[in-house]
Amino acid sequence: SEYNPLTNTTTIEAKIYHQSINYSLTLSGKHYVMNSLMVLAATDCLNISLNKAIKEVENLHPIAGRGQQHTLSIAPDKTITLIDDSYNAHASSMQAGLSTLAQLPPSFPNSRKIAILGDMKE
Repeated sequence: SEYNPLTNTTTIEAKIYHQSINYSLTLSGKHYVMNSLMVLAATDCLNISLNKAIKEVENLHPIAGRGQQHTLSIAPDKTITLIDDSYNAHASSMQAGLSTLAQLPPSFPNSRKIAILGDMKE
């Protein structure tokens, strides 16, 4: 899989039971790629159209608190990207969010990544 920060999409090339497939997600992170592959494999096992399932997977969008990206203007010529991954913090979801942040390329030279973490009450 390959993430494109300009389009905010992840392109996946895979094989489902020896059938080559290509599709894009509007979700970033290895965990979303793996989840989408499991859905497509299960769909194929149930003899449901893989092409139809791919179209549905490609239409998925992050819900509030689950990796939504927002571009915020902080000055006339400066913006930041805020990734809201705050819903239901759990150790594994926190690790997935931090891994996704680490894999995102910098938006411009000398940019930085900042993670703001809260208590995990689960």
